[in-house]
Amino acid sequence: MQQNHGLLIKLLDDEFTVHFSISFFVEFGKFMFSNDPLLRVLDRMGCGAIIVDGSGQFLLSNNVSETIISEYVEYEVSNESKLREGFKLLLSGSGHRFRIDSESWAVIPRKNRKPIAIYSIPLGNESDPYENSVVIIIDMEKTQGPSVEVLQRIFNLSPAEASIALLILEGKTPLEIASFKRLSQWTIRTQLAAIYNKTKTRRQSELVTLLLRISILP
Repeated sequence: MQQNHGLLIKLLDDEFTVHFSISFFVEFGKFMFSNDPLLRVLDRMGCGAIIVDGSGQFLLSNNVSETIISEYVEYEVSNESKLREGFKLLLSGSGHRFRIDSESWAVIPRKNRKPIAIYSIPLGNESDPYENSVVIIIDMEKTQGPSVEVLQRIFNLSPAEASIALLILEGKTPLEIASFKRLSQWTIRTQLAAIYNKTKTRRQSELVTLLLRISILP
């Protein structure tokens, strides 16, 4: 995927942080959020999304946004009122002013956990550029990968190979996977070699990048 469109992946010391390029959301944002079904695309990418109108009313939200906020405030955000309340509590954790009606972003630190990132993008038109905004919420603690079915269809991975590929995406080492599956390291490394061959990758970092790129697929 090109640098200015899509997902930018940075791999550091076997841990990765997902960065979504500003140009991707600005260029495709209005199309992506114009109707409810497309919010599910961001669900598959592991991104929370809330559509907010010019008066601050929440118009739409996807499942990931509700899950992230519920986990942060430690109660279920079962309706718009609770979602708004939880979102305000989440924003207060940043310690900085965050404007939904302008392009801005904030980071919410968490004790002993990776932070949550929030990014607001206006989705208006020429006459009213701030008519609606979309707020993207990314939990850095979680990684959303493709389904087993997608891996089987695209790369012809076996169910066992697809399972191992997704565990690699989660940051597990071959030793940890062997222990988890109660298999020998030799078996896991043999299956991992088959995964590299089928996906045309050469190392774990390349495999992780590839899997994240196709996480958008159903």
